[in-house]
Amino acid sequence: MSAYAGQKLEAAQTKSLNDLVGPSPNIQIGNSYNSSNITIRGIGNQQINAGQDSGVAIHSDGVYIGQPSLTLATFLDLARVEILRGPQGTLFGRNATGGVINVVPNEPTAETHYGFDLTAGVDPALFQISGFINGALNDSGTLSGRVAAQQTYNRGFTRNLLPNGPNRLDDAKNQSIRGQIKWEPSDSFNARVLVEYANDDSNGPATFLEGTPDPTIPLPSILVGQSRGDVGDREVFANINYRKVHAFNANLTLTAR
Repeated sequence: MSAYAGQKLEAAQTKSLNDLVGPSPNIQIGNSYNSSNITIRGIGNQQINAGQDSGVAIHSDGVYIGQPSLTLATFLDLARVEILRGPQGTLFGRNATGGVINVVPNEPTAETHYGFDLTAGVDPALFQISGFINGALNDSGTLSGRVAAQQTYNRGFTRNLLPNGPNRLDDAKNQSIRGQIKWEPSDSFNARVLVEYANDDSNGPATFLEGTPDPTIPLPSILVGQSRGDVGDREVFANINYRKVHAFNANLTLTAR
């Protein structure tokens, strides 16, 4: 098992599940347009169609995320991220043959605090802002709320040389917002409502065709003579490319001790 606290993730500039591949052994995370490919210890399956189920389960605030296209969303105001290796069906149910990735957000508290983070860069242009506000909603402190939001824009690392397609690829254009209300009348009981929305409206990744695995095997005739772009200069010819992901989640959590 690997566990990462939210503050450590922020300090390491960990923005999404993709960024956990380096520090986490035995896990591979990738994406293909609007789908994801997640494996733990080699177990999982490549997600090509939106209706397919993975061998690795993703849970957000205790809720199973069934659509693979939603699993690569950006991290927002998290308490921790857990990676559990090996079969986890006893505790987490279906589709956990390879393991589970558990994303746990920060919960509302009665204390008033807030924060924001701003990141900017060039080549390509980058802008990201995120923030949260938390505090009590009544005098007794039994009712509290928390709101967090994030906006990310990255112009894109790869230039598209065709005039009738997207100008840049490998970009980022996404927004997310989460609101929570927690009622805690006693130490033995609390109820929490969470509502969140995420939107990814980027152009998607660039694809380069460099050849075949065996130099003696030629490319298909339809590709012979076609421009294949340049990996070194990050230039490609693409007339169609997009990534459209919209996610809405609402859940009620009751806790009795």
